[in-house]
Amino acid sequence: MQYNIIRGLLELLCVSKEPVTEELLEEYLEKDEYFVSSIVNVISPLFPVKNGVIEPLHKSLIDWLTNQEASHKFYISKKIAYQHLADYISKKYANKDFKNPYVHKHFLDVLREINTQQSISKIVSLVNDSEFMESIIDNNLFDKGLYQYIDILKYLKSNDVNLDTVFESETFKKIFIKNRRILYN
Repeated sequence: MQYNIIRGLLELLCVSKEPVTEELLEEYLEKDEYFVSSIVNVISPLFPVKNGVIEPLHKSLIDWLTNQEASHKFYISKKIAYQHLADYISKKYANKDFKNPYVHKHFLDVLREINTQQSISKIVSLVNDSEFMESIIDNNLFDKGLYQYIDILKYLKSNDVNLDTVFESETFKKIFIKNRRILYN
């Protein structure tokens, strides 16, 4: 099997924020169960399936794959892998699949990893999306979603983004009113 065929799988394994299952791979790669099973079988000596999750045999394997000098033709660019992951999450977001953990837990962080003007613009549009931000705050345990929101605002400020549009948005007002007890502390 050619390396380019399994590159998408390896990219996901190198930057994944959630456990990678065969079901997730089918969705992510847009391939059927037979195809995914065959490529998982090929990489299983180095990425065995344990309790339904595909994991590297050792963390150093991910380090090696993401080091161009060491891995040469097997190199996985984290920047490209994060862009592909962002594309996958964008499709979920467009379908309002806010229950998907990649959407409500990781979309903002994945875009931050990309750190381009385009990804920063996307972050600004997401923090102004009331439904999206409410899903982040509501779907995370305790106040983690709110702290993620504040952390993203700090990130935007550190990238010289004018936050006036954020602070003047209905989304910010809703979040502030609903969580003022926490925000005042």
